[in-house]
Amino acid sequence: TEIEAMAADYIKEIRAIQAEGPYYLAGFGPGSVTAFEVAQQLRGQGDKVAFLGVMNHAPNRDYYKFALNPGFLIGFVKNLPYWLNDRLRLELARMVYHLQLQLRPAKVLGRLLQKVKLPKMLLTAKERFEKHGRELINEHDLALLDNNGVPRSYDILQRKIARVNRQAVQNYVPQVYPGRITVFRTPRQPLFCSFDPQLGWGEYAVGGVEVKKVTGSTSGLLKEPHARVLAEQLKACLDEVQKI
Repeated sequence: TEIEAMAADYIKEIRAIQAEGPYYLAGFGPGSVTAFEVAQQLRGQGDKVAFLGVMNHAPNRDYYKFALNPGFLIGFVKNLPYWLNDRLRLELARMVYHLQLQLRPAKVLGRLLQKVKLPKMLLTAKERFEKHGRELINEHDLALLDNNGVPRSYDILQRKIARVNRQAVQNYVPQVYPGRITVFRTPRQPLFCSFDPQLGWGEYAVGGVEVKKVTGSTSGLLKEPHARVLAEQLKACLDEVQKI
């Protein structure tokens, strides 16, 4: 529930593989804040952090503060097409997902079984299967099912983790970082924000901020073809710092 504790836990895992620096770190989304704190703690312990990258995420809520002035309006107008495009893609993806659920073979078969009269033996087997399946689900705290009878445990776990992470990020108070930060960001920014091209990291990086523009959206950044662009940018950054 605290970024500092998460970072300390990550450092234990990192040191189990690589006992000392230089370290090359990057965080995606809310993980950017964790990566930032990992770098802070490693430097505080006397280790060298050769690279710190953050991806499509601001360090705190200040980034989302804005004033209705000409600068905000210009940023809003420039950002709006990207925001609308991402929202449209997201809604289309949701529609396709729900359509796939509706057309799942198991669901279609279930509807057919309701329409026809099955031999008593098959019905009994089906009932046993459903009963046993639900008992197993209950044993593992997966009793909640969605409207299609699919266990929602994974979604529930994801939401719980997201909620805890969100709260941890909101409670985190970043300190000034003595090094340089590389910000990887897509063209689209939130609908209402400061439209800071550095996503708010500038005030925390003594060594400055370098912005790398990548394609896609936050949800699609790690999927092809956008993942390839991000990988190329990351490789170029690592090649550069490893020469020093």
